[in-house]
Amino acid sequence: MSLASDTEARGIRGAIRRAYIWYRFIVLAVVEALRALIHEARQPRLKDGPPTRDQITAGRGD
Repeated sequence: MSLASDTEARGIRGAIRRAYIWYRFIVLAVVEALRALIHEARQPRLKDGPPTRDQITAGRGD
């Protein structure tokens, strides 16, 4: 194997390694986003909507 082909092979392996690292980063980010969406979707919904200002301040003694 000549020096030029050895250097070229190292460059190709480095490019593949960098592409794989980016691929894993993107896949993990997508998986984490989907987990967050699923977690949010499983939260119980409030039947009466968000609490009003009176309901929030009622327990504080203001």
